[in-house]
Amino acid sequence: MTNDEIETAYQAEVKQADTDHHTPTAGAMTGHIVANLNINITKLHQALWFLTGPESVAIKSLYRDLITEARQTYDDLADVLLDEGQLPPSTTAEYEDYKMLEEDGR
Repeated sequence: MTNDEIETAYQAEVKQADTDHHTPTAGAMTGHIVANLNINITKLHQALWFLTGPESVAIKSLYRDLITEARQTYDDLADVLLDEGQLPPSTTAEYEDYKMLEEDGR
C-alpha cells in the first residue's frame, strides 16, 4: 500500500469508529466494554503492585488471576467485534474516550 492508501484506509476506520461509537448498537456498547476492560486491567495492576501487609502475599495471586481473566475477556470481545465487522477501540485516545470507569490515584 502507498502512504496515500494507508491514510485513506485509516481515515475510513476513524470515521467508522466514530459513527459506531455514537450509534447505540450492541457493537458500540461492546466497544465501551473493551475500553473499560483495558482500563480495569491497569487498575488491577495498580492494586497488585501496591498491596502491603501480611495478607498481601495471598491476595496478590487473586489479582494475578483477575488480570489474566480480564485480558482473556478483552481479547475474546475484540475478536467478536472483528468477526462482526466492527472496530474495537485500539488506541489510548479511544480507550480514554470510550471508557466509562472513573479513576482516582488515591
